[in-house]
Amino acid sequence: MHEFSFASNIVDVIMQNVIKNHVSKVISVLVEIGEFTMIIPDFLRHSYDIIKESHPELVNSHIIITSVPGKVQCEDCGTITEISFKKASSDSIDASLAMMNPSAFTCKKCHGSKTTIVGGRQALIKSMKVDE
Repeated sequence: MHEFSFASNIVDVIMQNVIKNHVSKVISVLVEIGEFTMIIPDFLRHSYDIIKESHPELVNSHIIITSVPGKVQCEDCGTITEISFKKASSDSIDASLAMMNPSAFTCKKCHGSKTTIVGGRQALIKSMKVDE
């Protein structure tokens, strides 16, 4: 479960900023997760909730996760196609299985199969709300 490792990295970055900026309390953390990361938001929330208990500045904080669809660019016609497995299935396991289907990455315009991922692999801390 790489969500726990990612949650641990989030807490490390937050705590570096807490110490650097003399923050006494973090209220929320906004995280942007690309669909191609295979990070399951519920697992990430749960992992964050476990890890934050070790840090008094984070105990009452919560994580806000925004999902970013994947994007592929066709090498034949240049079209960028947005791919969202979460729209296709509310079940994270079904969405993961759908992602393993090579036809999911075909160009929606020319139906070419030579595509390159150009978005949806990011996992970023966008901001954090604090109470100094």
